[in-house]
Amino acid sequence: MSARDKNNKREDTNFLRFVAIILIVNTHLKKFYPVAYFATGGIIGNSIFFMLSSLGLSLSEKEKPATLLKYLEKRIVRIYPSVWLSLILLQLPLLIYAKKAANYDLLSFLGNFFYPPFWFLQAIMVYYFIGYFIMKRYSDRKFALAVLPLFLAYVFSYFKYTDLSRYSIGHLSSVVIFFYLGIFLFGIFLGSRNYKIRYGGARDLIWTAILLILIYGNKYLMHRSMNFHAQFVEQLACFPLVYLLLKVSRSPLISRLMALPVFSDAIAWTSACTLEIYIVHVAIRDRFGMSGCAFPFNIMIFVPLTLLLASLIRQSALRIRMSLG
Repeated sequence: MSARDKNNKREDTNFLRFVAIILIVNTHLKKFYPVAYFATGGIIGNSIFFMLSSLGLSLSEKEKPATLLKYLEKRIVRIYPSVWLSLILLQLPLLIYAKKAANYDLLSFLGNFFYPPFWFLQAIMVYYFIGYFIMKRYSDRKFALAVLPLFLAYVFSYFKYTDLSRYSIGHLSSVVIFFYLGIFLFGIFLGSRNYKIRYGGARDLIWTAILLILIYGNKYLMHRSMNFHAQFVEQLACFPLVYLLLKVSRSPLISRLMALPVFSDAIAWTSACTLEIYIVHVAIRDRFGMSGCAFPFNIMIFVPLTLLLASLIRQSALRIRMSLG
């Protein structure tokens, strides 16, 4: 792989992580906006993250194969120090501040040190384990054998357990877990073809726009109490969408933007802090009652505070990781 290819890989993944964390944080700010529908994009942001996670792991496995224990150790060392610090420095003080510590189950709180209280991290730790066996000596046949039972489990869960009388796939459920696992495995598939994935020009932009219209058009119908039976469309469309977004992130326009030092540095920093931003914004979102502050000042306070705390936790977590070797 040439130096240019390495730089391009870093640029596209950094840019997409930046887009993903904006969408994820935004979708959690319903109480901050005067119109709750402005808080959207979570399914797309999560899909980008899961795809990028497995894409990066797939490429790393090709370049530097690792045993299962070493592979899991790296994932644990990356995630858990930030989780522990957020629990000690944010969650516990905020519980005390809210005068809930006396009624809080201490054992449950301590259990969070082993089982992170964030569904995204709970899911991805399981996906890491499953994904390893597909990435190791990857083949399309192995991928197909993994996807087939997953698809059947998704279909069964969708028709058996999904409430099709209302919009329900926006909430955590077995269907959602199977869907994001599918996106994670799709990232491994894309990783096997990474250097064949190129920007296709205006055609890619047009198809990206069509998919976004499809997703949000379907959302609109469901918010109007219509089309509940076709909730799967929103999830199904995310597979080609993340593929197209990966292609678009490799476009000349994004390359030129990423060549701007200030812009590139800001994107790279945000990309490096996505885990901590995710943890922090969830932890503090509802604690200080910022939604009572008038829009847009609530967001103008919330976002810098999130970035500041995320930076502090990341720097502290890096020191812990260095001490762990």
